[in-house]
Amino acid sequence: SSAGGLCLHHTATRNGLGYFAMTNTYFLSMCNGCRQKFPRMPSGCYAAPPYNIAIQHMEERQFNSPITGMPTSRAGNAYYHVYLPCLRVNWPDFKGNELVIDPGIMAKLQPEHKHLLFANLGITC
Repeated sequence: SSAGGLCLHHTATRNGLGYFAMTNTYFLSMCNGCRQKFPRMPSGCYAAPPYNIAIQHMEERQFNSPITGMPTSRAGNAYYHVYLPCLRVNWPDFKGNELVIDPGIMAKLQPEHKHLLFANLGITC
């Protein structure tokens, strides 16, 4: 996690892995769904609200080992824009109501975040 991150979390898990959302920070580069970059300010810092949150999902990723060239996998975080189409690229049955917001985090959400979550995922904050 990052310092000052806004974290939305999933109450249940799918295959032991849950959904999360946090602020876009400098280390987030590309959405794992649409493969587009996360928005940033011209200065290179993360975007202004509401575009400074993203869905984080712990996933088992498959890739070829750079050493052996053999298929391998490992668990790691994947990041998605707060848009159903992005999430549904890899999780076609994902529904916005699967996400819940921790009460401590709710206080940190700005009206712009709440509007984005409702408009794109149907989540009422």
